Amino acid sequence: ADGEVTLSDSTANRNDRPGEYSSGFFVVAGGNVAADSCTATENNDAGFNVKTQGKMTISSSIAGGNGYEGIWAEELGNGPHQASGNILCENSLFGLGLRVDKTVDAEGNWWGHASGPTHPSNAGGSGDAVGDKANNGAGTVDFSPWIDTVSGSATVDPVIAGQPTVISFQFSGGAGTLFLGQGPGDPHGPPPFALT
Repeated sequence: ADGEVTLSDSTANRNDRPGEYSSGFFVVAGGNVAADSCTATENNDAGFNVKTQGKMTISSSIAGGNGYEGIWAEELGNGPHQASGNILCENSLFGLGLRVDKTVDAEGNWWGHASGPTHPSNAGGSGDAVGDKANNGAGTVDFSPWIDTVSGSATVDPVIAGQPTVISFQFSGGAGTLFLGQGPGDPHGPPPFALT
């Protein structure tokens, strides 16, 4: 696209064409690229492969079980760039790989393990790897703090489909930074819950 690209409530799973075209979402744009509440799983290449002359924003999305990266930022324009509030796990190479000399705010993601992503600056991290120098890039991925645990409870009264109920969450870790959003859920319908 010559201009901006916005992906919302979309699914791209199990693409298996050879090369980069087997990514879930392969976006080449002259403007900003935004993805919200999208799912890209089990693709032969990346879940999200982004080449943009603008900024990249990926939120409330799932990129898991892909053959290479969950998110592969190959070309980025002027930022700020953000990939926050996502589930990035079980990808073969990186949860988020950055090829260019840019900075990506990747705080508040689930990397597949409470210890956070695998990265030299995160001793003991065993979640999906962060590749902020992938393919000779010289960029930086700010992945801390990340989501490490969550527990939830609903009201004692029976929960009735289609009727509101109160759900309480207690988050721990994350050094005070938290992303809480609705969805992604079924991308073909409304989010399974709404925040009020």
